[in-house]
Amino acid sequence: MPEPDIYTAALLAATPALTTGEDEDMPILTEVVSPEAADSKGAPLPADAAQVEALTAEIIESVKRRLSYELSTLLEAVLLNTVEELEAGIAVSVETAVRGFMEQKFSSGETDTL
Repeated sequence: MPEPDIYTAALLAATPALTTGEDEDMPILTEVVSPEAADSKGAPLPADAAQVEALTAEIIESVKRRLSYELSTLLEAVLLNTVEELEAGIAVSVETAVRGFMEQKFSSGETDTL
């Protein structure tokens, strides 16, 4: 699997843990849960379209709330990383330009114009 780019890495580093202590008994996505265990632990699945629609709306609202809560943190991490990269890129460009200028001036014998 390829390494995540720096923006993805910054987002992952800035994302707080999704559990707040009360959800610690929730299975993680990689955990294999048998159908029997899932049936015994969870609420029954909705039977009709109205229930499915209500559940869908509730999930969407929950995701929107979570994103609005975390968006500023994620955006801040991305911007901080971008600023650091921009500063590093500018420093390299300035250093390269100054070295090129100095090499050109000193290699052509034009030291009296400095």
